[in-house]
This record gives sequence, structure tokens and C-alpha cells, in this order.
Amino acid sequence: FCVRFGASLSMRQTPAATTTLEQLPHWIGRSPPARADAEVGPTMQVDGLRHTRLSRGEIEETMVIGAACSQVFTGRTLHKVLQPAHQYQAQQLESLATAGPAAPFTIHTSAGVPEHLGGFLRALQDHLPWEHSEDWLASLQMEGATAVWAGIDLLFQLRGAEGAPARNFVAVAAQSYHGPKTTSLGLPALPRWPGAPRTEGAIAYPVEEDAWYEWLEKEGDRVGVMIIEPQWGSSAAGRPWDSAALRRIVGAAKARGISVLADEIMCGLGRHGQGSLFLSKAWGLDVDAVTFGKAVGAGVYPISGVALRRGATCFREERLSLPQSHTYAGASVLALLTATAVLRELPHWLDHVSAAGELCREWFSRYAELRGVQSNGQGLLWGCLWVHTDRAVQSKAAAAFRGACSEHKVWPYFVPVGFVLSPPLDVDLAELAEALSRLERAVKVAARVLVDASGSSL
Repeated sequence: FCVRFGASLSMRQTPAATTTLEQLPHWIGRSPPARADAEVGPTMQVDGLRHTRLSRGEIEETMVIGAACSQVFTGRTLHKVLQPAHQYQAQQLESLATAGPAAPFTIHTSAGVPEHLGGFLRALQDHLPWEHSEDWLASLQMEGATAVWAGIDLLFQLRGAEGAPARNFVAVAAQSYHGPKTTSLGLPALPRWPGAPRTEGAIAYPVEEDAWYEWLEKEGDRVGVMIIEPQWGSSAAGRPWDSAALRRIVGAAKARGISVLADEIMCGLGRHGQGSLFLSKAWGLDVDAVTFGKAVGAGVYPISGVALRRGATCFREERLSLPQSHTYAGASVLALLTATAVLRELPHWLDHVSAAGELCREWFSRYAELRGVQSNGQGLLWGCLWVHTDRAVQSKAAAAFRGACSEHKVWPYFVPVGFVLSPPLDVDLAELAEALSRLERAVKVAARVLVDASGSSL
């Protein structure tokens, strides 16, 4: 295999990568089954933003700046937060090798809880977006969608136990993402399988403040829980709410008897750049619950969850539990040890995320001069949307942008009519600047398509 521009000359295709290329035709995920010459093949090495991977039959090095919001740390910092789990695992493997007793790696939820659960909960409580209370509680899940479902379930159970009005609908933003749209609450909803009825129970609300109040007057008495994303992820390319407007909206919803869940799967755990782990806390939002995603497990171990402001006493006295649970929800010792280390490490990086966010703002502000390019973001969650009345033109711009990204060796997260940027929180600023420079070249290619379709010039 050839080594393409930018790749380390010492890097060679691994036997595991060769096997994966052979088996790609039998695997389906975000893309259809692929061949050995797939655009995105096995990744063999990561060094900061630089990923060495197979692409179209060649080894290439590309700067990945939008893989997943859950990838929070790299290099030495990742090593640091993974060490507790690694040491624990090594100790238990040594015991197992001698046929001696060993501490468990996981505990089936019907048999008990991991002894390290308490350390995680203690680390979490200091960062929650409300004053310390003995009545808060949390549920642990394995990824974002089920964390949102758990939060909805818990809030509705709490409302019922406390005698709140029976309002059985959930309000979500008209364009929103809270997990796969076949089985989750994002809108517009998709059929659970081809031809199936769409998921019911969700009511769309507008995101313009004046229109939202009109919506509240019309729909408020049907809604029990409202989900907000203080800063959108892929559904709106990193767009943050106006903080003052969102505080007013949350207050109005609460006054109407609606419980509010802040979904911070993408923007939370410090990515938003506003000096705290949760954006709800930074902005003083009076929410009833907040979700956190796989970033809490460093993107390595599948762990997520939701925390409620209150309800521990009620659930205990009423003997209520959570149907949205499963065999290994919150059961992995390795995940809990890593998540505890991540929560302790994140505060040391908040100023760095803020500085990196200002660097991103400097670069993204240049796009204001480009017609058809709408940029959004803060912290280390940014994005652009291709704006045009003709969806075919938007799709053409998206294809041109992706091609330019491949040419310039930079890889954001692609959405149908734009992209999202979400680099690790410990990203080196010089490396980030280089990636943003490459990205700018690709954005200008998309902008040229949009301008040409409008019969104008840049």
C-alpha cells in the first residue's frame, strides 16, 4: 500500500487493518457495506488531531476535528484518565491467572452494584447545575439516547408521584437530535423500520422566542416535560441559544408546570467553553434534569447518564424504579473508574477550552463574508450550514466541501447541509490553527458552489 501525503513513512498497514478491509463488505453502519477502496477505512494510529488511516487503498494522515464529542482527551491526558482502570484490570488479571479471588470487572444489575459507583457519584455531584442537595439522584446508561429516555421516564414518574397534572407529551425543538430518530425523541422522527408508524408523543416547539410563547399558549397544557439543548450539536451545527432568552423560556415553562430536561450530551462536560462542566450551570438555567454522554468515559468506555435535581426520597419511599435499564447499565468498574478520573481532570482544562474557543471564533468569523455560509458555535463545538433555497444546491455544496476536505486532509463531522467541529478538549492550539486553516480552504469551495448557483460572485 502507498503512503499518501502527510502520513508517517514508518507507518505500515497492520494485519488487523488488512483483515478489516477484507471483511468490510459484510459490515454496515453509518455507510453502506464498503469495499477495500472505501473512502474511510481502518484507523491505525492517532496523534492529537492527526489520524493515520486507510483511504481508497492508501495510508493517509488527516486532521480529524469532528469525530465525536465524546473524544475529550488525547496523548498524556488520555493516558492519565485511563490509568486507574488499566491498573485495576492488571491487578485482577494477575489474580485470575493464579486462580485466586478477584474483584469483578462488571456486576449484573440484578446482583449488585460496583464498589466504585460511590466515588463516581461523589465526583459528579460537585458539578451539577444546582445547589447541593441530598435529594438529587442519577441513572447511568451506556450512550446518549438511553440517557435521554431515562431522564424523561424519571421526570414523568416523579410528576405522577407528586400529583402533577397528567400531561403525557414531551416537547422537543422542531429540529433536534436526541439519538437515532427511529427510536429516540429528535425531530423530525423517522419510522422505526421501513413502513412502520412514527414514534408518537413528541410535540415540536419553535426556537424563536416570540414564536415559542405563542406555542406555549397553544400546547403548554399538553406538555409534561420539555427537552432543551442549550447548545445544539449536529442538528443545528453547534448553534448556542441566546442565554438570556433561554433562561426566560425555561422560567416560563416551569411556571406553566412543565419539567425541563437539559440534554447536554454534546455540549456538556466542558465542551461549551463557558467555565463549567455543564452549560446549564454556567448560564443559570433552572432545569430539573441534565444528561451527560460518553465523554464522561473519555469516549473509551460506554457510559452515560442523567441526573435529577430532586426525587431520591420520593423514589425510595414510593419504591419506584426505572424501566429504562438493562444488564450492564452502570455496571462496568472500568467505566466508572475512568469516568471518575475524567470528572476530576476536566476542571483543569476549562480555561484551555475557552482559549481554543476564541481561536475558533476568530477563524469562523471570517465566514461572515461568505454568502450562503451560516456559522455557529462556542467553546470547542462549532459548525456551518450551507444556506440556499434549493436543497439540490445545498447537497452539491456539501459534496464539494467533502471532496475539498479529503484533498486538504481535514475531517470534520459531516451533516447533510453542513458540518460540525468538535476536537478533543486538550487540543494543541497550534495544531488546531493548522486544521482550521485547512478547513477554511474547504469552506470556500462550498461557498463558491452556493454563490455560483445564485448567479453572484464572492
